[in-house]
Parts: sequence; C-alpha cells; structure tokens
Amino acid sequence: YIFSQAANKLEQELKASPAADTVEFYHYAECQHAFTNATRPEVYNADAAALAYERTFAFFNKYLA
Repeated sequence: YIFSQAANKLEQELKASPAADTVEFYHYAECQHAFTNATRPEVYNADAAALAYERTFAFFNKYLA
C-alpha cells in the first residue's frame, strides 16, 4: 500500500520511461486498502475488486501470455 501522492509520482515516472507502452495505472479512490480482501467486510468492495481482477488478468494476458 502506498499513498496516492507516491502512486501518482510512480505513475508519472513509469509513463515517462521506456516501459511507457506497457504501463497501466488505475486508481480506486472510493476504496480502502485491501479492498479486494473478501475476508475483511469493513473494506471489501465487490464491484471494485471484480474490476481490478478483470484489469489485472487482461494485463497478464496482453503482456505475459
């Protein structure tokens, strides 16, 4: 977990790097840390978790398959 300011800086640096064509950043501002953890109902966000997993596996399939 990193703070949004650090995440924004990392995003800018990666998008300015040679890897820029493979960088994808998504911000889930409405979510708390560990929002994909279904065993923690106080932070779990099912819709955001599903979207994050969908994006993650799409990225894997695009760049690692």
